[in-house]
Amino acid sequence: MHRYFDYTTAAADLAALRRRVESEYRSVMLREMHLLMLCRAIGNSECTLAEALRPSSGDLPPMSDLRLGG
Repeated sequence: MHRYFDYTTAAADLAALRRRVESEYRSVMLREMHLLMLCRAIGNSECTLAEALRPSSGDLPPMSDLRLGG
């Protein structure tokens, strides 16, 4: 069905990542910032989707660890 790229798989992966971030943060702004940070890290090959979805021993990285603007 998908000749070049399976968007349904990508959408499901993003939804799973979003659920993980939502489970850790109450603030919508924090959720959005951490989701953006994780998507950038995956896109830059700094981590894999599996690593981002893996349950951690603590929270996701704190806001101070975000590298905003590039």
